[in-house]
Amino acid sequence: MKDYKNLAEIKRDLKVLQLKRKIAIEELKYVKKSTVENFQPYHWLQAYLIKKATKLGIEFLFRTKNKA
Repeated sequence: MKDYKNLAEIKRDLKVLQLKRKIAIEELKYVKKSTVENFQPYHWLQAYLIKKATKLGIEFLFRTKNKA
């Protein structure tokens, strides 16, 4: 526990704590937003389609290479 000598020190520390609290709240908002965005079906679908397109593209290249 910190011993305060005057009211100005108390006010300063309270202001610092309030600012730290606001920063923490904003960080939580960002984490929540990014988490919600990452769990959108669009992101899953996009990753799936890229994976499938890559696989099909590689298979196509090997098929055309073997036929020639």
